[in-house]
Amino acid sequence: MLLYFAFNSFKQAALIYTAIPMSAIGGVFALLMRGMPFSISAGVGFIALFGVAVLNGIVLIATFNQLKKEGMDDVHDQVLEGTKIRFRPVLMTAMVASLGFLPMAISTGAGAEVQKPLATVVIGGLITATFLTLVVLPLLYIIFTKGVRRRKKRGGEGPMAAAGLAVLLVFFSQHASAQPTRIPLSTAIENAFQNNLSLKGYALDIENPGR
Repeated sequence: MLLYFAFNSFKQAALIYTAIPMSAIGGVFALLMRGMPFSISAGVGFIALFGVAVLNGIVLIATFNQLKKEGMDDVHDQVLEGTKIRFRPVLMTAMVASLGFLPMAISTGAGAEVQKPLATVVIGGLITATFLTLVVLPLLYIIFTKGVRRRKKRGGEGPMAAAGLAVLLVFFSQHASAQPTRIPLSTAIENAFQNNLSLKGYALDIENPGR
C-alpha cells in the first residue's frame, strides 16, 4: 500500500516488489554456502534485506518516471539514462550495507551464532539484488510500459471488457434475485409431516399413548 501511495500505480508497485524475490535468492544461497539453517536471526536479516532492495527499486523507478515527466518519451532512453544516473547510488547503498555487516558475518566472539546468519543473509542477498535491480528491473519496466501503451493504442479492449463484465453482472444478479419455486399447499403440508421431527414425535405419542 505504501508503494501504491508513492507511485499511484499498482503495476509499478508490483514492479518494485519484484526486488524481494530477487534479493531472497542471494540470501538463501548465502545460507546454503555457509551451511547455516534458517533461524530467527536469518529472518530478521531477510527483513532488513528486503527493505534495502525495495529502496533501490524505488530509486530506480522514480528516476524513470522523472525522466518521462521531463519529456523523454522513448522508454529505452528512459531506462538507459535512468540506470546510468542511479548506478552509483544503488551500488553505494548495497556496498555500505554489505561492508557494515561484514564484521558480523566473520565474527567468532560472543553472540556470533546470532550475528552470522543475519549478516550472511544481508550480504548474500544484496549481491544478487543489486545486480538484478540494475538489469532485470529495467527490462521489466520496458515490458510493462510497452504493454500498457499497446493496450492504449488498441482502444477496443477496454469497452469489450466492460461490456463482458456488465453481461456477467446482469446474469448473476438475475440468478441471485430469482424467485423460489412455488409448490401447492398440500405438498407443503405433506413435506412438513415427513420432515418435521416434532410432528413425528406427536404422531408417535398419539399412536402409542402409554410409551
